[in-house]
Amino acid sequence: MFLYAWRLFKERYPLPIGFINKASISAFNFYTIFFKIDIDFSNIKLLGIASSLWGLIFYAAVNLVAFLNYLRQKNKLIGMISGLFIIGMGNFLFLTGMMERYFFPALAPMVVLMFTYPKMLIRSVIVNLILFANIIYSFYRRGSDEIAYPFTNYNFLLMRALSLTSVLIFFTQIRLLMLQFIRGRS
Repeated sequence: MFLYAWRLFKERYPLPIGFINKASISAFNFYTIFFKIDIDFSNIKLLGIASSLWGLIFYAAVNLVAFLNYLRQKNKLIGMISGLFIIGMGNFLFLTGMMERYFFPALAPMVVLMFTYPKMLIRSVIVNLILFANIIYSFYRRGSDEIAYPFTNYNFLLMRALSLTSVLIFFTQIRLLMLQFIRGRS
């Protein structure tokens, strides 16, 4: 068992030193919609602004939304859990240099919220399936072409569609959370 764990560690967990210039190391996130995964894009700009700067702009916006959500919630525990979800998932989707496993800070708050607000349940299940597909692709694509081909065929069409779906669901979930406190529900 220890030999298998050591081999898995050596083959599947390369150290991400120097990967900050990549939009997406292996995450299905916002940047995967526009760029190929694992490609160095340090000089690529979106609308004249470097992608890493876009990540910081989104980071500030996500934190502001989470803070406003917390301030306006009557139930501060739900406000804090909502904030943790918004920050965790927002950072995974919009910061550069993300790996597939960096969504875990958003996982526990998402589970709590999907049972607190039943309208989030189906969307959260879809996001969890996308994240599971992301993990399967990231860990086993190098050793199995059968896993890599569906994601990489047609110019990464499936990967781009899953990334776009995650981003759109994230915005609908933020909208739902913001409407919850506007209506006075907690």
